[in-house]
Amino acid sequence: MFAGLLNWIGSLSAKAGTKACLVWFVDEPKMPKSLLK
Repeated sequence: MFAGLLNWIGSLSAKAGTKACLVWFVDEPKMPKSLLK
């Protein structure tokens, strides 16, 4: 059960990371990378 929970959290964070990357590439011209450092 604990391994299943970790696996679920891992897949959720992977999906969130992919979505964040897509949003990053869409918003990148409006948001300079220097702001995120």
